[in-house]
Amino acid sequence: MDRLGCPAVSAGVSTNADGRNPQHVKSSGSCQPSLNVVQCGELTVEADVGLNAERKMMRMMIVTVLVSGLWLASVYGEEKAPAKAAVCATHAEQIPAQEFPWGTLKWVCNEKLAPGALQTVGVATILPGHGNPPHYHPNCEEGLYVISGCGTHSSDGQTIALKPGTTLCIPAGVKHKLTNTGDEPLKTLVSFSSGDRKTVFLEANPPQ
Repeated sequence: MDRLGCPAVSAGVSTNADGRNPQHVKSSGSCQPSLNVVQCGELTVEADVGLNAERKMMRMMIVTVLVSGLWLASVYGEEKAPAKAAVCATHAEQIPAQEFPWGTLKWVCNEKLAPGALQTVGVATILPGHGNPPHYHPNCEEGLYVISGCGTHSSDGQTIALKPGTTLCIPAGVKHKLTNTGDEPLKTLVSFSSGDRKTVFLEANPPQ
């Protein structure tokens, strides 16, 4: 008998209330002791009650931690708005022009002058009776606006007359050239859809 007045239980057997007829507890065909439940009259003591209580407590703690984490993330985890890029200014009179036999190019905006710029802007001037070499831009579209003078734009067999106010949109990869047909410089504003404008000349030795 134990302290509760229950009959003693030996390893591998279960004993009824009067201590008679011991019976083995069988499981999967082998004789094994019943470790989970000990019966004493009408009293049933479950050995795993404490373990189940601990599991429930752990589940409650995990849920609490997860809910708290989600709440904190919603309050403090919002992404900050990206900082606005600063405006970059250049001044044409401070930028030297690139000189060629046919005219000049002066770049006023590109990724070198304005780090992070996504376009290239410049002023192209063609001297009277001259034209720039045939070329194309593999990585960007070109926009051209005639400021003064007159001339022609040739591309893939198409020729367009140019005069002040004329605007052209030249797709990337289109071969083209400008020619000044007047007696004064042909001045144009050019813009490209890349801060790193690429140019491929079609002549063997284009002017540098």
